Order: sequence, then structure tokens, then C-alpha cells
Amino acid sequence: MDDALAPLIIALTASQTRQLAQEASEGYPNEICGFLIGVSTVKEKVISHLLPIVNDWESDGASFRDVGADFITGTRRRRFAIPPDEFYRADKAARAKGEDILGFYHSHPDSPAIPSEYDLRLAQEIFPGYSYVIIAVPGGAPAEITAWALTEDAMAFRAETIMLVENNLVENNEEDKDTGTDTTFTEGVDRILWEIWDPIGVNDTPEARDEYASYVPAITVLLRQNASDAEFLAFLQTTERETMGLRGSNKEHLMAVIAHLHRFAEGE
Repeated sequence: MDDALAPLIIALTASQTRQLAQEASEGYPNEICGFLIGVSTVKEKVISHLLPIVNDWESDGASFRDVGADFITGTRRRRFAIPPDEFYRADKAARAKGEDILGFYHSHPDSPAIPSEYDLRLAQEIFPGYSYVIIAVPGGAPAEITAWALTEDAMAFRAETIMLVENNLVENNEEDKDTGTDTTFTEGVDRILWEIWDPIGVNDTPEARDEYASYVPAITVLLRQNASDAEFLAFLQTTERETMGLRGSNKEHLMAVIAHLHRFAEGE
């Protein structure tokens, strides 16, 4: 992805920042860590939830030995580890809901919320292409929260913007099921993808009814952002060609799908 086009905004809710602060404070003086789960669009990365994991550096840090002996020195007070099995479990669970691992979060006890040399090498050697959220915990009190991602040449970090939002629609789909509002909305989006988009041509096969369900969260986020037709078109074309491996639908058909989505979102 071109560096200029990569998402530079991470949308977090107040409840998510409170969760991050609580975990960092309770984990002090050790580093805490976890996954950032959600969906990514052209404009931003929308976090649906934070998934904490145990920082078992003393056990898992050795798995990074191939990167260099100096890379694995230290303790949980200055290091965190993402065990491969935890990554695979989190990735599988996220994909089942149409989401992805967008990055990782960890704390810096008694250090500023600036990536360390270890953080840089971790991103370069083990987990490139992700966002890194860091929270400073001076004296056990949670403080500044920052976000970072590798530059295009992977030689350094660049800052990402954390945007605090009242709620993330993706998050609400899980929290507000009692009202039925968001569930109804996502069901409507799913119906349009199934009945009208259907790039694979399976909407006459009941067994394949959930074929496009995994794309509903990203479409929902685009609708929440009032994304332009061009942004919708880019998402659908990329999904068809790169994710599904198809030649791609013609532009007129995709524009008709986009029009249906907009009309549905506007309540027509």
C-alpha cells in the first residue's frame, strides 16, 4: 500500500481507552499487551475491541532468538511477547466475524509512550504492517496514549492519530443487540450484498447464505463515515480482485450496489 494512502487514524472509544488504562495500571510495573481488533477502511482503522493477552515474556521471548541475542534480553518490565498460537487464535476469531487484527497495544512502565528500539525491531522483524498503540504508565498511573506504524521503507515509526469517538458502530453491533437497531442495520447491509452485489454468483444457493457476511463490518463503517462513491468503489473492486481472486464486476453494477447501500442507509 502506498504510504500516503495508508490509514493514519485509529478510532477508539472512551470505554476502550479506559480499558487500556485499567490494564496498564493493574499490570504495572510490568508491560501489558494485547490485540487491536476491528476493520480498516481507506480513511481509518476502526477498533471494535481490545483483546488482552498474558505477557509471558520469560517463556515466549526466547522464540525471538533468531532476531539476535540482544533482542531477547530484558524482562516483562521492558519487553512484551505475542505468542504465535495466541496470534493465530485471535486472527481466526476475528476473521470469523469479518474483522482483522489491526495491530497491538502495550504499556511502557515508567517510560514515555514512544516506540523503543525493541518495538521497532519487533515491528520490522516479526509483525510488519500493523499499528502499535502505546500507553505510558509513570509510577503506575496511566498517562499518554499514542499510536504508531512503520514508514513505507520500514526504517522507522511514524505517528498515527488516535481519534476518540462516542461509539464505534462495529462495537455497538456486539453491545446493543438488545435494541435490535444495529442488528437490523447490518442485516440490511448483508441482504444487499447477497441479493444485489453477489460477485461470486451464489445467491441462488441457500447453503452459501453467509458468503458475504464477513464484508458487512467494513461496509457498515464506510456507511458510518459517509464514504464517497469512489471509496466504496475502491473497496468493492479490491475485495473482488484481491480477496476473492475474481476478474471483478463491471463498474455500472458496482455503482448500482453502492446506490442501494446509500438509499438503505438514508432510510429510503
